[in-house]
Amino acid sequence: MSGSSMMVSALRFLVVLAAVMPPFTAVANDTSAQMAAGGLVFGKQLGISMQSEDLYISPDIVRVRYVFHNKTDKDLETIVAFPLPEAAPSSDTGGGHNFYDGVSANFLNFKTRVDGQPVVTQVEQKALALGLDRTEILKKYHVPIESYIPPTDQRSAYHGLSRLTEAQWDELAALGLLKIDSQGHPSPGWTVATVFYWNQVFPAGKDTVIEHEYQPLTGSSFDAPISRKPEDEYAARAMVRYCISGEDTKAIYELHEGKVDGKAYTAFSEELGYILKTAANWSGPINNFHLVIEAREPVDFAFACLPGLERKSQSRLEMSQDHFWAFSDLDVLFVISKPLDN
Repeated sequence: MSGSSMMVSALRFLVVLAAVMPPFTAVANDTSAQMAAGGLVFGKQLGISMQSEDLYISPDIVRVRYVFHNKTDKDLETIVAFPLPEAAPSSDTGGGHNFYDGVSANFLNFKTRVDGQPVVTQVEQKALALGLDRTEILKKYHVPIESYIPPTDQRSAYHGLSRLTEAQWDELAALGLLKIDSQGHPSPGWTVATVFYWNQVFPAGKDTVIEHEYQPLTGSSFDAPISRKPEDEYAARAMVRYCISGEDTKAIYELHEGKVDGKAYTAFSEELGYILKTAANWSGPINNFHLVIEAREPVDFAFACLPGLERKSQSRLEMSQDHFWAFSDLDVLFVISKPLDN
């Protein structure tokens, strides 16, 4: 995969009772070049059930529509938070990820609506190094912490670090906040946790519809994990992780060798993660769960493993299930078929 490895925070909603929890919690997960996305998480909220979830996943957009029901006879006022993936400050202007909004904290172009009305969110960011919040010391030295500002920008972390003394560099390096390259240039050693949040009331005995969408950050590769060679361990692992069958591999080769439409193709790949198992924190299962995974073009291929997931075409997977319990997360692979010039 291209792009540097980044500590990933499960990209998801986090719904907690305002009376018993702090405004938000950002949790670090595994390192991966693709940045996992996710759904609603409750702080074990037994008063709210999920009536339905409609989830659409593609390389360019993730859309989710939830219908929640407050089963109690009292309004429940909560804080709803949307943590973005942790990301290291941008190291170049044309790297593997497109931070869509440039110098905006909302680098996934996150949008949300409640009962059809846009929600205005607040934002808070923290700089994390070696598992600790080091935001204040960077603020003390007037070093911007943001991950989405390119290093050529005067507002970037790189410019902020370059203005410090060597003694201050040593202090930051000891805390895991600074790295020095072979040419003596400083670079950030922290990742940035960004959280959007707002107050939400779930009316007593009523449904509440929450919709959100964002542009996922995918891990991409010029070498798709597809091979007819049994000794290819990279392809063998991908077959298990993404449920790629021998027939699927054969279909990709037939298309790319021009045996389907007379055109030759080369294969690229994009990977995307989605956090599903957090869905177990509210009251009961998801009463009605509907999922569509769709590649960008009909000649592309989509792969994922989930019980009940059916292939509708080479580029589209779909499932519908009542009383759905999410016990595992979802890894998605898109094999991109790019025509070769003949």
